[in-house]
Amino acid sequence: MLFPHESTILLIHTDMVNKETLFQVAEVRLSYSTKIKSSERLKVASSHEVYNVFKSVWDDGRMQLIEEFKVLLNRSNRVLGIVNLASGGMASCVIDPKLIFVSAIKSGASAVILAHNHPSGNTIPSD
Repeated sequence: MLFPHESTILLIHTDMVNKETLFQVAEVRLSYSTKIKSSERLKVASSHEVYNVFKSVWDDGRMQLIEEFKVLLNRSNRVLGIVNLASGGMASCVIDPKLIFVSAIKSGASAVILAHNHPSGNTIPSD
């Protein structure tokens, strides 16, 4: 028995269901467009190179004030794009995992690199 607390099974006759409204759903479109050829995309081969990519797009004026999450999407170690997924305050930043997944799916990424800053400058991981 899958649901031990359930003891009643509800049967609905198909004539009682309005089939037109039963299957009305929103359309979902996933898209990613670029004018850069795959061979012309930046290729990263080390964590130091990834750091340099992120550092080049981070706003230094905000880096000391607001914690942000950015995601670098890549395929065959070629950069597909950088997306600012979330920004928070001085002490924390909350990110919805769905945003990470939808960004990766939209771009057709085979790998994802997450990076975020510490406005306090403290590099010791929190508990």
